[in-house]
Amino acid sequence: MAAALPDHLVPALLVPLDELPRTPNGKLDRAALPAPRFDAAAKSAPTGQREELLAGLFARVFGLPEVGADDDFFALGGHSLLAAWLAAGARALGLDISVRAVFEAPTVRALAALATADRPAAPELTARPRPERPPLSPAQHRLWFLRRLAAPGAAYHLPFVLTLTGDADPEALRSAVGDLMGRHEVLRTVFAQSDEGQPYQRVATDWQPPFEVRTVPADDLEATLDALARRPFDLAAEFPLRVSVVPTEGTWTVLLSLHHIAADEWSVEPLLTDLSAAYAARRAGRAPDQAPLPVQYTDYAAWQQDLLDGPAWEAQLAYWRAALDGAPRVLELPADRPRSAVPSGRGGFVPFEVPEPTVTALRALARERGVTPFIVAQAAVAALLHALGAGDDIPLGVPTAGRDDRHTERLVCFFVNTLVLRTDLSGNLTFADLLGRVRRGTLDAFDHAQVPFERVVEELNPDCSPAANPLFQVMLTYQSRAEPPFAAEGAEVDFALRETDTAKFDLIVGFTDHAGTGALTGALNYDADLFDRSTAADIAARLVRLLPQAVARPQVPVTRLAVTTAAERHTQLTEWNPTGEHDGEPDLVDRFAAVVLADPEAPAVSHAGHTLSYRELDAASRRLTDRGVGPEDRVALLLPRSPLAVVAIVGVLRAGAAYVPIDPRYPADRIAYTLADAAPAAVLTTAQHAGAEALRGHQVLTLTEDGGDLVPGGTPPACAGAPAPAHPDHAAYLIYTSGSTGRPKGVVVSRRNITRLFDATRERFAFGPDDVWTVFHSYAFDFSVWELWGAPAARWPARHRPARHRALRPGRAAPARG
Repeated sequence: MAAALPDHLVPALLVPLDELPRTPNGKLDRAALPAPRFDAAAKSAPTGQREELLAGLFARVFGLPEVGADDDFFALGGHSLLAAWLAAGARALGLDISVRAVFEAPTVRALAALATADRPAAPELTARPRPERPPLSPAQHRLWFLRRLAAPGAAYHLPFVLTLTGDADPEALRSAVGDLMGRHEVLRTVFAQSDEGQPYQRVATDWQPPFEVRTVPADDLEATLDALARRPFDLAAEFPLRVSVVPTEGTWTVLLSLHHIAADEWSVEPLLTDLSAAYAARRAGRAPDQAPLPVQYTDYAAWQQDLLDGPAWEAQLAYWRAALDGAPRVLELPADRPRSAVPSGRGGFVPFEVPEPTVTALRALARERGVTPFIVAQAAVAALLHALGAGDDIPLGVPTAGRDDRHTERLVCFFVNTLVLRTDLSGNLTFADLLGRVRRGTLDAFDHAQVPFERVVEELNPDCSPAANPLFQVMLTYQSRAEPPFAAEGAEVDFALRETDTAKFDLIVGFTDHAGTGALTGALNYDADLFDRSTAADIAARLVRLLPQAVARPQVPVTRLAVTTAAERHTQLTEWNPTGEHDGEPDLVDRFAAVVLADPEAPAVSHAGHTLSYRELDAASRRLTDRGVGPEDRVALLLPRSPLAVVAIVGVLRAGAAYVPIDPRYPADRIAYTLADAAPAAVLTTAQHAGAEALRGHQVLTLTEDGGDLVPGGTPPACAGAPAPAHPDHAAYLIYTSGSTGRPKGVVVSRRNITRLFDATRERFAFGPDDVWTVFHSYAFDFSVWELWGAPAARWPARHRPARHRALRPGRAAPARG
C-alpha cells in the first residue's frame, strides 16, 4: 500500500478479523468493530539478528520499551539529527547504515534489508587506565584555546535556570549537586596546563560543590541572574559548574551555570534526570541509588584520540575536502558595520514565532517531499540569505549531538560536533528543487559526521583570522523540546536556557519545536559588532515572511519568494524609479550619429594632450565596420585604457556586434578562459599583445596608432561584408564577473538596456552637455559604460528625442579624459 498510495492514505495499523461483524439486517456493525490497539501485540515482531539489533536501536533512540519491525522511523517522531544518531549507533554495531538509507528505508525491516554486516565495528568505548595527564577532546581543546586567546567572556557559558515554585529544600539540593558531580567527573575537572603549554584534565577526588544561596530583593532578581550568568570561569582553577539559588517569595530560582567545555544542550536530559533522582533521594534522607556510569568523559577523549591517530577518518576527511572545495571564505551578510579585526563577543537575541498555519503547512510539505522539518528550515534560511545578497553558495554550520557510542548517551559533557552544510542556489530553481538539493547535501554530510569539526578545519587549513569563524559564519539549530526531566515533590518546575548578550558567530538562526504544543518558535542570535538590533529583527521578520510562501507554493522559483514588505516594494518600484516611459529607442549608435551631425568638431576624446573630435572619432570607428561581423557576433577587445579602446567600442557597436572587454593586465589564464568561453568572431588588440599565447586559434585584428591618427591594421576576417542592421534588443556587450565565487561568468547586456539606463536617469542626475567624464575604471568593469557613453547621451540633440523627454541645452563636452 505504501508503494501505491500517498502517506496520508496508508493505514497506521491493520487489525485482522476472521469476519466483519454485521447487524441483523446484514449491514456492517461499526459499533461492534474492535478498537485498534497500538501496543506490542499489534506490532510485527522483528526476526533475525539485524532486525533485532535495529529494533533495539530504534527503541533506544525514541525511549520506547519496544519497536516493531514495520514501525516507521519518521512516524515515531524521527528527524535528521536523530537519523544521524541512529546511523552512528548502527555503525557501532557493525551495520553499514547511512543517514540516506534511513530516509529511503525508514522501517526496521526495510532498513535491515539494506544493511550489510561485513563492515568492521568501531572500537568499543570502554573505561581505560588513566594517564597522568588525560588529554582534552579536540572540541574541548578548541574551546580551551579560544578561552586563552580572547579576554574572558560569556560566549561559551550555558546558564540554565531551574525554577521551583512551592516547597523546596536547598540543603537537599546542595547534596544532590554533590551527587551529580560525583557521578559525572567532568563537572569536577579543572583544565590545567603542562610546562610544555599543553592542556590536560585534572579530576578532583576531594571537593565541595560550588553551591551558594543568595538573598536579594525580588526587583533585583533579573540583574542578579545576569551578573551570575556572565561571571567568567577560570578553567585552570575552578570547576566548570556553579550553582546559585536565589529565593524569592514562594519561588526558588536555581541558576546552573556551566561552561561549554563540560556540557552541551544534549547534556540537559542526563543532567536533570540525575539531579532529579539525587534530589528526591536526599529529601527522603538517603543517598541516591544509581548504578555507576560505565565510562567517563576522560575515557571518551582518549578513545577519540586513538581514532584520530589511526586511519578511521581518512574517508570522511576526503569527503569534506571535496564537499567544501571552493566554498566562500566569508559569507557576505547585510551588516551595519565592517567586520572587526578582533570580535568583542557582544551579541543579542531577537525572538520570533512561526504562525500555526505555517507550521502545519511546513510539516505537511516535509511529509510530502520525504524530508524533515529541519531540512525545510535549512532551505528557507539559505533562500533568505540568498535573497539578502549572500550569493548562490551558502554554507551553514549545524550542530550534531556527536554521541555516536551508546555509552555517551547518559554522560554530561561536550560531545556536540559541527557540520558545514553547503547549499547551491544557482539556477532558477523552485523551492521544491531546493529541498531536493538540501536533502541530498544534508544526508551526505550526516553520513560523514563523525570526524570532529576541528579536524576538518585543520585538514582544509582555510585562511583563518579571529575576525570570522572558519568555513561558516551563520549557524542553524533545530531542536525538539519536551518537558524537563526534573520532578520535585510539592513544587511546580520550569526550566529554560537563559539568553546572554553574547555571540559566537555572525548569526545563529535557532528553531525550537515544542513537542507538547506543536508550536515552532525561534530566536536570532546576532553579533552586535556587525548588526544593530533593528537589522537583526528585520532579518528575523523576513524569514517569517518567506516561510509561509515557500511551504504553501513550493513550485514557485526561490527568487520570487518575497522578503520585502509592501512599503518597501512601493519605495523600490515607485519612489526610486524614474517617471515616464523609457523604451530605449533610438539605438545607441543612432544617437551617437546625431551628436556627430549636430556638432562634429566638438571634442570627443582627450588623452595625453591629444584630442579627437566627434567627427574624427566617427571616421576612425567606421574603419572597423567592414570586418564581416554583425548582430549577435562577439568581438573581443584586448586593449589598454586609451582612445583606441573608445574607437574600438564605437566601431564594434556600429557594426551591430557586441564587444567583450578584456583588460590586458589580467592574468593570462583569465584572458584565455574568457576568450574560450566567449568564442569571439574576432579579437581587436595592439601589436604589443597580438602574440599572446591566449590568442592562438582566434581571428586577430591589430590596431595601431600613427602620429595620433588611429589606423586599423592587420588582415580582416575572410567573411568581410556590409553589416546587417542592429536591433535595440541585440547584445551590446558581454562582460565577465570577477570570479570571486568560482569561475567568471559572462553577462550579456543589450543595446536597449544602455539607452534606457541613460534615459531613465537623466531627470534624476541632470547630466548636461558641459559635463566631462573621466574614464577612471577599467573598461572591463561595468561602470565604464557610464564613463564612455555619458557625454554623448547628454549631448543627444532635442530634435532626435521622443517628445516625452525634455531637451537639454546644447554645449560641448568630452566623454573621456584619462
